[in-house]
Amino acid sequence: MRFVSHRLSIHRIALSICFLCVAPQLQAQSPGRLEVGANYDWTRANAPAGQCVCFSLNGGTGNIAYGLPHAFSVVAELGGGHANNLGGTTQSVTIYTYLAGARYRLPVGQRADVYAEVLLGATHEASNYTYVANSNAFTVGGGGGLHIAAGQRFGFNAVQLDWLHSDLPNGSNNRQNDLRIGTGVYVRWRLK
Repeated sequence: MRFVSHRLSIHRIALSICFLCVAPQLQAQSPGRLEVGANYDWTRANAPAGQCVCFSLNGGTGNIAYGLPHAFSVVAELGGGHANNLGGTTQSVTIYTYLAGARYRLPVGQRADVYAEVLLGATHEASNYTYVANSNAFTVGGGGGLHIAAGQRFGFNAVQLDWLHSDLPNGSNNRQNDLRIGTGVYVRWRLK
């Protein structure tokens, strides 16, 4: 537990330094904006580590973001993915993620913006694989993407790329490092 606590402290310090360094240089975003989005996701997972019986999951995520001053947003995200016949066997897996954190947006022209986010939460894995039959684990993720507006309220999440790390059991070192790529749509409302 001490190791996990130490990693969390390092992540908090690094995140704080990043925010303090870039905040003054970026354009402010109006507070009070609500954004709801949905993505199709493809995830590349590794289990067990070192042997790379790697597999891909197809699924989706839904997220909600509330705009704060200075281009920050708070974000909550729910996701899920499923894969069958892992490694040519009858094993299947379904993974659910429950994450929340901070997002920072940088406008690029009048119709697009790039964003970076840091998310923390949990992962639940349901599988007929012996080592992870019904497991939960702490999860940390980071990534970003490109939003392109199609109008005042609607737009496309052209691409989102995330790294997700969890401590799900895998029969080896109990560390998962997954790459998630997604694309989707979003809707925005001004609440104030």
